[in-house]
Amino acid sequence: MERGARAGGCVNVPPGSGPGPGTPPFVGRRATLGLMAAEARAAAAGQPRVILVEGPPGVGKRRLIQHFTEGLRGFRVLVAHGSDTAQDRPYAMLGQLLGQVPPGVVRRLPLLSTGVFSPVSPIAVSAELSTALGVLADTSPVVLVLEEAQAADAASLDAAASMTRGLTDRPVLTIVVATTSATRPAGSHGLGFGVDLRVPLTGLGPDELGELAAVAGSDEPPEEAGQRLHRITGGNALHATLLLWPPEAAIDGPAEETPAGFADTVRARLALLPEPSRLLLEGLAVLDAQVSLPRLSRLVGVPDAAGALEPLLRAGLVRWWPDEPSTAVAPGHRMLRDAVYEALTPERRRQVHARAVGLVDAGAAWAHRVAAATGPDARLAAELAAAAREESALGRLGTAAEYLSWAADVAEDREDRERHLIGVVRLKFWAGEGNLVRRYRDLVAAAKPTARRQEVLGLLAFAQGRLVQARRHLTQALATAAEDGTGPLATARTGVELGWVTAVLGLGRETVRIAGDAVAALEGADGGHLGALVRDTRAAARSLGAYGQGLVAGAEAGLRTLDYLPDDPNLVEEADVFGLTIRGMLHCLSGKVSLAASELATVVRRSRPGTFQVLGLAGYVHLIVCHMMDGSWDKAECETRTALSAIDAHGHAIDHAVLHSLAAALAAGRGDTAQAQTHMEAARARSVLLDYRGPEFYSALAQALAARSRDDAQAVLAALGTIADAARLNDCYRLYALWWTPFYIDAAVSAGRVGRARAVLREFLPEPTPGCAARGPELVRLWLTARVHEGEGAVKAAARAYALAAEIAEEGGDIPLFRGLMEQGHGRFLRDLGQHAAAERELLTSAATFGAMGAVAFERLSRDDLASAHGSGSADLAVLATLSPRERDVARQVALGRTNREIAEHLVISVKTVEYHLARTFAKLAVRDRRGVRDLIQRVSESPGGAG
Repeated sequence: MERGARAGGCVNVPPGSGPGPGTPPFVGRRATLGLMAAEARAAAAGQPRVILVEGPPGVGKRRLIQHFTEGLRGFRVLVAHGSDTAQDRPYAMLGQLLGQVPPGVVRRLPLLSTGVFSPVSPIAVSAELSTALGVLADTSPVVLVLEEAQAADAASLDAAASMTRGLTDRPVLTIVVATTSATRPAGSHGLGFGVDLRVPLTGLGPDELGELAAVAGSDEPPEEAGQRLHRITGGNALHATLLLWPPEAAIDGPAEETPAGFADTVRARLALLPEPSRLLLEGLAVLDAQVSLPRLSRLVGVPDAAGALEPLLRAGLVRWWPDEPSTAVAPGHRMLRDAVYEALTPERRRQVHARAVGLVDAGAAWAHRVAAATGPDARLAAELAAAAREESALGRLGTAAEYLSWAADVAEDREDRERHLIGVVRLKFWAGEGNLVRRYRDLVAAAKPTARRQEVLGLLAFAQGRLVQARRHLTQALATAAEDGTGPLATARTGVELGWVTAVLGLGRETVRIAGDAVAALEGADGGHLGALVRDTRAAARSLGAYGQGLVAGAEAGLRTLDYLPDDPNLVEEADVFGLTIRGMLHCLSGKVSLAASELATVVRRSRPGTFQVLGLAGYVHLIVCHMMDGSWDKAECETRTALSAIDAHGHAIDHAVLHSLAAALAAGRGDTAQAQTHMEAARARSVLLDYRGPEFYSALAQALAARSRDDAQAVLAALGTIADAARLNDCYRLYALWWTPFYIDAAVSAGRVGRARAVLREFLPEPTPGCAARGPELVRLWLTARVHEGEGAVKAAARAYALAAEIAEEGGDIPLFRGLMEQGHGRFLRDLGQHAAAERELLTSAATFGAMGAVAFERLSRDDLASAHGSGSADLAVLATLSPRERDVARQVALGRTNREIAEHLVISVKTVEYHLARTFAKLAVRDRRGVRDLIQRVSESPGGAG
C-alpha cells in the first residue's frame, strides 16, 4: 500500500509513525491480529469500534499497529501521538490529526478551522471532530490511531473519547494505544473510551524471538537465539530489535558477553555509531520532541545532518517524516529516548539544554533554561515567577503552575521555594486539578506557618474530600490574612475557597456572609496586571452569594440575585461562566430542568482545561440530573461516562462518590441491577474516605430510585429516612427537595404513613403564589397531593388533583420522570376504582413515557399494572378505597391463594413486609384471616362493575 496521500485514495500510516527502513519485519501476534481484523470488519460495516492496546514500554505496540494498519485495504488511516511535553497544551494531539485531514473538510468546521480551540470544551470539539470523520467516512472507512494515549493532553483525549461515544453508524475504527506501568497496570483504565476489544500485550516468546533472529540473518540456530534473547530481554521487542538490527552491527554472542539490560544495550549501540550520528541522537533526546533536521543540526553542530541520520534510520533508532519540508525527526521510542538521555553526562546534558534555549519557542525555552541551570538561580526563579503571574493574569492557570513549580526548583532559599510551591497548589486547585495536589501535602505541611500555607492546607483537605478540615484551615487563613499582610485579591480568593466549602456543606448564611466579604474586599480594585484574576474572583464571589441565598431562602431567591446575567447562556462573558453554572444548578433545583440543561450544557461546552475550574464537576453533576428528570437518559448516561473519565484530571474527591451514585441510579432505572450494584459499591468506597456526609445524599437518592423501580416503598423510606428527618435543619436537603421528596412522599403513602407524607408535602412542596407556579414542580405537587388524598381515602379530592396534574402534562413543559410516575399512580388509582378503560389509557401513557426515556425498570412496572387492570378486575371503591396501593397488591395476592413467601417473591419485598401490610389489611377490612380477605375481594370482583 502506498504511503502518504493519493488523489481519490486513502492515507496510510504517516512515514514517521513506524521504525526506520532498517527495522526487521513484524513477527508473531497472529491471534491478536485476527481479533483486531474482526473489529475492523465490523467498523467497515458501519458499526464503530474501539480497540485498546496496552502494554509495557518496548513490548511492540507501535509495531503491531503499523503492521495491522498496513494490512488494511480501503481504509483511511489517521495517526496522532501523545507526549509528556505537550500534556499541558490543550488539543495538542488533536492538532496532529487535523493536519492529516484535507483542508477542504477542516474549513467546514467553525471551531477547528481556526486552529485555536483552547477556549472551548472537549464536548464542542468532539462534535466537530465527529463531523470531520463523518465526511471522510463517506468515501472510505477510517482508522483513528491514538498512540501513547496515556500521555496525551486531557482536552484531546476527552474530545476523542466523547466523539467515539457519539458515533452510531459511521465506519470508524479507533485504536487507542497506551503504555502501562507499575502505577497504571493493564486494565486499570479505559482512558474514557467505551472499549470493544482490549488487547493486553506481553513480551514475545522464545519461538517468536528465534524467528526474529532468523529474519535478521543471525547465524545462531533459531531455537538457541530465541532462548538467549528471551533470557536477556524478557521478551521485550524493542530490546531484542536493538540487539539484532541492523544485521551488520548486531550484538551477538553468548549471554555472558551480551549487555545485561536495555540501558546497557543502548550504550553499546551508541558506541557503534559514528560520532555525528551519536550527536544527533543525543540532541533528539534532549529536545524530546519532533524537530526539523536543520534545527537539530544547528543544536548539535553537525553540518551534514542528512548523512548522519542514515545510520540512525538503519538501526531503527529514530522516526522521520521525509515528506515534510524540513524533514522532521523524533526519537524512535520513549524508552530509547530516556536511555540515551540517561547515558549523557550531567555536563553534556546541561550544554545541550543551554544551546536549545535559542532554538525553541519562548514557552519551551523555560524548560531548557531550568534544565541548564547548574544550581539555585535566584534570577531565573524570579523570571519564572513573573512569567507565572503573566500567565495567571491571562487565565492560563495550568501553565502558570508549571512555571511556578520550576521557580521552586531553582529558588535559592527555603522561604522562596515554599512560597512558590504554595502558589503551585493554589493555581492547580483553581484550575480544577483538585486530585493532583495531594502530592504536595507533605511539602506544604512542613512549610513555615503563614496564612497562605494555612489556606493551601485547606485546599489540600478539600481535594481529599475532608471538607470539615478544609473549613477549619481556610477560616483560620482568612482570619490571619491581615496579620500576614495579604493583599485584597488573595484575601478575596481565600474567601471564595472558603465560601465554596461552606456551600457544599450546606451552610447557607455563612456562605452569603463570606461571599459578601470577598466582594467587599475587591471594592475599587482594577487588578492592574492581575485584572483577569480580580475579575474572575469577584464574579465567583457574587455567584457563591447567589447559591448561598438559595440555600437560605430557596432556589428562586438565589436566581433573583443572578439577574445581571444575560438570558442567553451563549452571551455570558467568560468571567461569569461560574455564575452561569450556579444559575443552571438553581434552575435545575427549581424544576426548570430544560432551561437548566441548556445552561449547564453551555457551561460544559465552554469549560477550558487549565483555566478557572474551582467548581470541579458540579456542572456535570447537575446536568446529569437534569437529563434524568427531563427523560434524556441516553444523554445522562453519556455525560456520566464523560465525567467519570475526566474525574482524575478535573474533579475533586467528592465528585467520585456523587458520580458513581448517579451512574447507579441510571443503571437501576434501566433494569441493570448488577451495574447499579457495582457503582453503588464504588460510591460507598469513596464516601468512607470523606469527613462529611454530603455525598450520602446522592447515594440515598440512588438507592431510593432503585427501590422505586422495584415498587418497594419500605426500601425507599429506608433510603431517604435520614434525609427526611434532617431536612428541616439542613439547608442543602431543603434546597434539593424537588429531587428527593417525590420518592419519599409517594413511598410514605404506599407504606401507610400518610400523616408523614402530608407533613413533608406541606413543608417542602407548599402551594405556590397564584400565577407563579412552574409547570414541573406544580405537576409534582398535584401528583403527590393526589397520593396523600388517596392514602386518606379522600377519593374525590384525589381525583381532582390527578385531573389537574394531567392537564399540566397535556400542556407540556413539565418533568417527564415525575410525569411518568404521576401517570402510573393515576392509572393505579383508576384501576382500583374499577375504571379499567381509563386506567389502561393512563398506564399505557406511563409505559410510553418511561419507554421513551429508556427507563426500562419503570416501564416494566407500568406494563405489569396494565396487565392487572386489564385481566383480573378489581374491587369497588367501598371495599378497597381505604387500603394503600401496596396493601391492595398484597390483598390481591392473598385472593389468588398465595402464601406470604410467594407474595414476597412476586412483589419483590420481604416476608416481614408482607406480614406488616397483611395485618393492616385485616384491620381495615374488618376480617380475621386470609380467607376473609380472599372471600371479600372475590365477592366484590364478581359484583356488577367489579370485573374488568
